[in-house]
Amino acid sequence: MQGLPYGQYIVVETTVPKDVFQAEPFLINVNASSPQSSFTVPAGSITTPSDSYMTYNILDEELEGYLQLVKIDIETGKPVKIADTTFNLYYITEDGRETLVEMNDPKSGNAWAKTSTFYTDSNGEMKTPEKLPLGKYRIVEVEGPRGYFNDRQYNVVFELTSDRVYQVRGGSVDGMDDYVITENYYNHETLGQIKIRKIGNVLTGYENGQFMYETDNLANATYEIRAQDDIPTPDNQGTLWYADGDLVATVTTAEDGQVDEVRFSPTRTTATYDFLKVTHDGTKGEVTITLPLGTYTISEVQAPYGFVHTDHTYTVVLDWDNQYNDLVLAKSIIDHTQDGDVVYDYSIINVGNASAEQIEKQILVFENARVLPVVEEGKVGVGLYKLDRDTCDLTDEAPYADGCKTRVSLLNGGNNRADIPADAKMVAGAVYELYTADDIYSTSGELLASADTLLGTATTDENGLAYFDVDIPLRGERYGSSDVHDWTTNSGRYYLREVNVPDGYLIEQSVIPVEFTYENQFIAWQIVDCLHSDKQTTVEIDKRAFTSDSDDTFSLSGAALTVTDWNGNVVDSWESGDMAHVIRGLHLSNDFAGNCDPSKIYTLTETRPADGYTTARAIQFRLEQATNDNGCLQETAVWMLRESEDDEYQSGSIISTTVFSDDTVTTIPAKLRAFWDRLLGKNLDADGVVIANWCCVNSTLVVDFTNAANDRAIAKCLRESDFSDLTFDKVYLNGAAAPAFFADKQVADKPADAEITYSASWILLKNSDGFSQTVTMLDAPTRVKISKADIATHEEIPGATLRVLDKDGSVVDEWVSEDTPHYMEAVLVAGRTYTLEESLVPDGSGYVPASAIRFTVEDDGKVQHVFMQDDYTKVQISKTDIATGKEISGAKLKITDTDGKTIAEWVTDGTPHYMERIPMGTYTLTETMAPTEQGYVRAESVTFEVGPTEDIQRVEMKDDFTKVEISKADMTDGRELPGAKLKITDASGNTIAEWETNGQPHRIERLKPGEYTLTETAAPAGYLLSEEVHFTVQETGEIQKVTMYDAPAHALILTKRDIATNAKLTDARLTIRDAYGTTIDRWTTTDGDHAIRVLPERSAAKDPHKNLLLLSDDTSEHVYTMVEELAPDGYLVAESITFKVMQMNDALVVFIWQDGGWQKSSEGYLAMYDERTDTPVPLMKTFPQTGSIL
Repeated sequence: MQGLPYGQYIVVETTVPKDVFQAEPFLINVNASSPQSSFTVPAGSITTPSDSYMTYNILDEELEGYLQLVKIDIETGKPVKIADTTFNLYYITEDGRETLVEMNDPKSGNAWAKTSTFYTDSNGEMKTPEKLPLGKYRIVEVEGPRGYFNDRQYNVVFELTSDRVYQVRGGSVDGMDDYVITENYYNHETLGQIKIRKIGNVLTGYENGQFMYETDNLANATYEIRAQDDIPTPDNQGTLWYADGDLVATVTTAEDGQVDEVRFSPTRTTATYDFLKVTHDGTKGEVTITLPLGTYTISEVQAPYGFVHTDHTYTVVLDWDNQYNDLVLAKSIIDHTQDGDVVYDYSIINVGNASAEQIEKQILVFENARVLPVVEEGKVGVGLYKLDRDTCDLTDEAPYADGCKTRVSLLNGGNNRADIPADAKMVAGAVYELYTADDIYSTSGELLASADTLLGTATTDENGLAYFDVDIPLRGERYGSSDVHDWTTNSGRYYLREVNVPDGYLIEQSVIPVEFTYENQFIAWQIVDCLHSDKQTTVEIDKRAFTSDSDDTFSLSGAALTVTDWNGNVVDSWESGDMAHVIRGLHLSNDFAGNCDPSKIYTLTETRPADGYTTARAIQFRLEQATNDNGCLQETAVWMLRESEDDEYQSGSIISTTVFSDDTVTTIPAKLRAFWDRLLGKNLDADGVVIANWCCVNSTLVVDFTNAANDRAIAKCLRESDFSDLTFDKVYLNGAAAPAFFADKQVADKPADAEITYSASWILLKNSDGFSQTVTMLDAPTRVKISKADIATHEEIPGATLRVLDKDGSVVDEWVSEDTPHYMEAVLVAGRTYTLEESLVPDGSGYVPASAIRFTVEDDGKVQHVFMQDDYTKVQISKTDIATGKEISGAKLKITDTDGKTIAEWVTDGTPHYMERIPMGTYTLTETMAPTEQGYVRAESVTFEVGPTEDIQRVEMKDDFTKVEISKADMTDGRELPGAKLKITDASGNTIAEWETNGQPHRIERLKPGEYTLTETAAPAGYLLSEEVHFTVQETGEIQKVTMYDAPAHALILTKRDIATNAKLTDARLTIRDAYGTTIDRWTTTDGDHAIRVLPERSAAKDPHKNLLLLSDDTSEHVYTMVEELAPDGYLVAESITFKVMQMNDALVVFIWQDGGWQKSSEGYLAMYDERTDTPVPLMKTFPQTGSIL
């Protein structure tokens, strides 16, 4: 450059050659004296002086740069923020040779140390510690980060040129800019693989009456895979592929031969591409899933058609092991079984390196149970419940309930069994056959069973269940929508049919359809059942009798009937009622092939006739199932064995109205001839006593005499004229002789043909509606005639009340007798024993009821005559001494009835009094006056019954006497005292008794009731004479006690009296206390006085009595207080008395404290007075002072 003015200039390199650094700007000075300045010398340039200009050589440094490597996650597209990923760097020469690059190792701390391994930092970045010269390089990952696949075939080749400068930074130590180029190093994440297999039993064959099922893989099972715990992206960016619980994938097991693959990406973090996949490799029932590493839970959400959902789950842990695994199998699998968790741990292995066995071990196998056809728990197959039609809701028109799933009640596990009424009768022993309604195919399309194939036979058990142990195939998924013949198009339709019934039932051969269908995966079994009902055979037994005045019949109640079978076993027993008795369940005599068993014949027997009726003949019958041209009907056909006479005959009875006479012969009326002659052969209308039964058959008259026949009766009643309308040429008499009766025709031996014989034929019972099931049995009545007769004249007695009692004492009939016998028809039970009683004799008749008569009613329809005779009453009255039992004279007695009317009155004379014909009833014997002069007292009245007996009825009245017990007792302690002389005088002063006491009460008997005085004429030693005791002897046999008390000579007598009347008071509770308040004595007053001993102090210690008082004297004073604790009813409590006792002139003197000093009160006595609560005190009335002298 020329012509630059002087001055300072800056030189800047504005255009830089390729691959070199820009030179740094520099200054130059242009002037005359200093052509250049040290400040303008570029570094490294050479200055050459010249004459008129300066020359500068500017050198550019060859380009060098740093490599910045970023570790990138291919799936997320983000840096892998994991430190210490290691790399090697190779320099590639132009001839292709590679040299490992080494640089100073800044981490070593040694300036001379070299390294060929370079590490990423926590941001996933690696920068070379030194600049790289221009050239071509290869980056190779030596140790990748956790979670990533280090592909040995993958590396990064790059060239360091200025074109690739990523960053230019100034401030370098050498004054040059730092150039940085950036390369990304990509890694795939290591992924995990899960394989699911679905297995279950499928239909493969049919052998020996059973369908065969084998385990096979199942398609179309759907599973959910969910994250268990968070599954983060491995780049350490803080992002998640899946959060805990996220649905990762929904997969379905493959169809046979299905090959496909579906790729997808996680949902929470955007991926750079779909790197996950669901794969079907053509294997039926399997699916393979590729997933990020993490923990997953796999569960079934939809079972295949025909199978039950399983709750079986797995937890799979997919984990990283080393950098060279791109796709790994599980590290652990937790199998969540019903019995608990089973943990399987594995060494992590790359899928590509795994053996078939290792892969097989890690397949998640889910096994589903087939939906099973069941009847009840533990019973796989088909069931039919057999019901008795009469006990359930099924009818002749609708005899069954099918098992077709078109009924809503049979869905959701519903069943027919639930519709069985609680009281339904279940039938055992019915035989059924199970058929398939359509062809059945296996999974391979093989025909296993054609339509209408018999699959099984079953017999109902005691619960009515016919259980077919056949695991029938399910309706296929494509049934009705495909023409393919395999197990997916099986219909699941079957039917049952009854082929045999238990004895006592009619067969019903409807075709009963059932279905085995699939509803949903949550119903583990499908109940395949149906209901079927059979009708029992039916027979009605009608017990009837003729009305008394017509040919009509009526229902007869009360007969005991029994039906027995051909072996004599009782089938049913009952008592007839207003309605015919229905018997169900009798056996048929024919089978369903039409074969008849003639031995199966039932017999209807009357074991006890109805009350008032006689026993009918037995009836035989048998049963068949009614049929028509269309087959079996739901009706019973009843055949009855009907007997008919082989020869015509006439019969009757010879009867007397009394024991010995009768003037007519009554034959059987025409209305009974058609039935009763044939069944009973009895004369039902005969009256009186039967002396003979007769019949005329095959020209022979046979007469059988009864036990009632005797010569007189035969002579009176057996008359030839009564048989004038009969035709016969022989007469045979049995049981008695009657020489004059058809003497010319009598034969000694009974002709062989003189018997009534019968022939039997079976008759089908029908009525206007068709078949009849009613067997009718007719009865004849019982008849009894009862007479009430005088015991002497034997004439009928009117006015007596009679009754007939049964064995339990219940009244069967009751009536008042008349002058003719009483007649009873159809009242009493044949063969039963009754009692005839007379409950009331005729009024005023003097009769007593006769003894009861027992009689048994004959079961022959004949009249029975029962006689009862009456006697009279007899009564004997005795008056006796209660002690000796001897008869007493002088007692005045009378007998009255319940109305008080005197029936008899007398004075006893020492013998029993006898009376007759006193009417029965209740009477009272009263002693109006006792012989009191003898010391007797009147007895209580005696009520007695004159009963219904002819025996002497004895009545005894006992007289008691008076008893008086005299006691002489110590007043202080109540002891009996000996040595006292006593006497008793009556009101007139007469001495009645005198005695000296011996320490025991003295007893005097038989004192005449009245007033008496007890006097003590001499007291025992040491005692004072007692006052006289007045007492009254009452007219009673009770012991009357009288007590006289003596006070000891040294005793204080205490008395309680009414202040107004001076009368002694009872029931006052008194207490004597000493000066210290100690209780000396306590007592409750009686009608006598109370005494307490008084002793000097020196003698008190020797006396055994505890209750005593001490004498006061000049040297010692003993003060006492008498206190009334409780006053008698109606009295006020008296004031307490403070007193002391002193001895003066051999007498006990009582001093009381009064008006502040001691006042002499009395000698030997101390009285306390009570005032009544309801007696006003007169103002001027002067009362005794308490403690005053009596």
